[in-house]
Amino acid sequence: MGIFRNRPLALSICLFMVASLIGFKMNKDLKRILWIAFLVISILLFVIALCRKGCKKWHAILLLCSLFVSVSFFQSWFYFNQTVERYRERAGDMITVEGYVLERLPSSNLQGRFAVTLQEADGERISEKFLLECEYSSALQSGDCFRLKGVLRNPENTSFYNEENNLTSEGFVGIITCEAYEACTVLEQEQKTLVLYLTNIRNALSDRIQQTLDGEAGSLAAALLLGEKDRLSGDTVLSFRRSGISHLLALSGLHVSILILGIERLLRSLMLPKRFRIFFISLTALLYLGITGFALSTVRSIVMLFAVYLAYFAEEDYDAFTALCVALFLILFSTPYAITDISLWLSFAATAGIVIFVPAVDEWFERISENFFLPKWIFRFAKVFLVALAVGMFANSAILPLSAYFFGSTSMFSVLLTLLLSPILSVTLILCLLTLLFPWCFPIVFLTAKCLQLILYSANFVSELPNVLVLLNGSVTVILIVLLVVLLLVFSLVSMRKKGWLILIPAVSLLVLLTAYMDVLPQKAGSAVTYLRSNTNETLVIAEERNAIAIDFSNGRYDLAEQLIDTALIDSKCTELQELILTHYHSASSGMIASLSAQIKIRALRLPIPKSEKERSIAERLAQEAQLHEIRIIYGTEDIPLEHTQILLFEREDSETEIEIPVILCMEINGHRMLCMSGEPWNSGLSELTAAWATASEILLLGVHGATKLPNESFYLNLSRDKQIFFGTQELFSANTPQVLPIAFFTAVESKRFFLK
Repeated sequence: MGIFRNRPLALSICLFMVASLIGFKMNKDLKRILWIAFLVISILLFVIALCRKGCKKWHAILLLCSLFVSVSFFQSWFYFNQTVERYRERAGDMITVEGYVLERLPSSNLQGRFAVTLQEADGERISEKFLLECEYSSALQSGDCFRLKGVLRNPENTSFYNEENNLTSEGFVGIITCEAYEACTVLEQEQKTLVLYLTNIRNALSDRIQQTLDGEAGSLAAALLLGEKDRLSGDTVLSFRRSGISHLLALSGLHVSILILGIERLLRSLMLPKRFRIFFISLTALLYLGITGFALSTVRSIVMLFAVYLAYFAEEDYDAFTALCVALFLILFSTPYAITDISLWLSFAATAGIVIFVPAVDEWFERISENFFLPKWIFRFAKVFLVALAVGMFANSAILPLSAYFFGSTSMFSVLLTLLLSPILSVTLILCLLTLLFPWCFPIVFLTAKCLQLILYSANFVSELPNVLVLLNGSVTVILIVLLVVLLLVFSLVSMRKKGWLILIPAVSLLVLLTAYMDVLPQKAGSAVTYLRSNTNETLVIAEERNAIAIDFSNGRYDLAEQLIDTALIDSKCTELQELILTHYHSASSGMIASLSAQIKIRALRLPIPKSEKERSIAERLAQEAQLHEIRIIYGTEDIPLEHTQILLFEREDSETEIEIPVILCMEINGHRMLCMSGEPWNSGLSELTAAWATASEILLLGVHGATKLPNESFYLNLSRDKQIFFGTQELFSANTPQVLPIAFFTAVESKRFFLK
């Protein structure tokens, strides 16, 4: 605590970080003015120091701070404005480029997405990272050189997904779309760089350990040891997120320290000199950093390790907080776009919480233990347990405000499960390394597999608990989070004689979790109904307290379905789906089930009773996919798992040839009758039934999926004036609404939410 006392470098770097955050959101002209202004201040302070032949401490600190802030604004202006905006301003232009593929990114079967380095653009030599999107199934692989013609496009941001921030945090300066297969030519030569060479090594090592350890255990081993998280299934990633231990998958100081400690013990047993051990470990750490893809958390850990070694050679005390700040500066200086990386802030916040508060807890324990006469083994055990508990609590407290800001949720069992699994993870990492070196040794492989299965089982067990995730968007919860931020800042900046006051930080964190868990949908609000639409995705989410169901009327595509539903759940204070209900067998693809189950916990999948051989085959395919994700299968519309919601009518027109099948679904929600229509049932064999139920319902929802025109005026003749009608698209409403209607209309372009009490 008192973190900036006698730490001018740490203070300067923290101001550098703040200026980087401000600069990211700032106008480029203002950014340039501030850069020049702080540079002039730095020069003036330097000149004054030269004239006086020296300067006081405050003068030197002011000079250092202004210089760092100036560098920060210059970097932000140069990268985000001069580099990125140069291509944003050319959106829609055709461009001819040459470059090579860094890596292939996940995409649908009909497309190819790649991270590429462009070496030439319209005859100009460059060296910049781009996202390449091919509208066809491209065979490009890492290291392939290519020449192509494509179109520049800007990121597409919606209320559900911010593509700009996501791409910026990865260092992409632009996006190129290549529509035609003939527009891309693969060149004969293959690019050979150190990064590609190290990537190939990582892929080979990951393949080796995954072949030795079958199934998801092998994928988890590759993620823990080498950072290959893309090999994990969506279900495992969701389980780790719901159980609050996603940080165990990120290469961090824990992973690096465990591996280096193992190497240190091995070298020490060989009686090698200390300087040789330091040199060998440093070389190994750099190699590990390159093989694991220069993950930001790993960079932080290794920079702090080098700071330890430098302090040893200089015979100076090691300052963990200054080393942490230096690591942050090196990362942001070399990669300014990392300022938008969520994992960077989570990693540094957790580490800062540990290095600032845990030593104070250790000091406090030493002081109070002087009043007790305990055997040494009890004292050591109590100290180790207290420090381990403090590490978990203060790391979690430090990242809790960030979790609220970035994700809006956290897990109730994050600290507890981290404490339980940390010792197991330490053993598992060493065993994974030994398995990689000695894949033929059956006892090592057996023990490794069992440890990995224990971690997977623990994550899955906690993930299956109902409502294990809690939302952090309640009013009382937000007030407590603000209080937590104030306590963290005050206790960090102020030197405290009574360290016992630190207990307030974990106490407020616990209050945040408890209030978040109790913050359910108010009883007086009844049921929350949210209509969602994006292109052909059309979904209705109904929530009561912590239970929610999603009714999907769309064509089975999943490009934005998970973002739509997840947003609706958060708004309704829910974190999982009791049921996903499909209204018809429009598509034989099971991709939507796989995509949704990787983002949202789904307890059951409800399918309509098949009416034909084609529908039965689609139902079997969907059921097989659901079983892979441990989702129950239910047929029919009875016993909906919401107390105040009931399906009164569900009809769909039989058709073997039509693509869009008319569907009507009538529900009673808290005593209110709501009729949902999709695929123009008013123009089908269901027209009379639709009109009759529309007359008897209070709320009508005319979906966009499969609809090209609204009902004619006769459809509305028997409807009363107090009905509410919702349209799935603004365009359809504007173009086809009858001139005179005795009712009020409401439109929903992306989403519409209302309560039925």
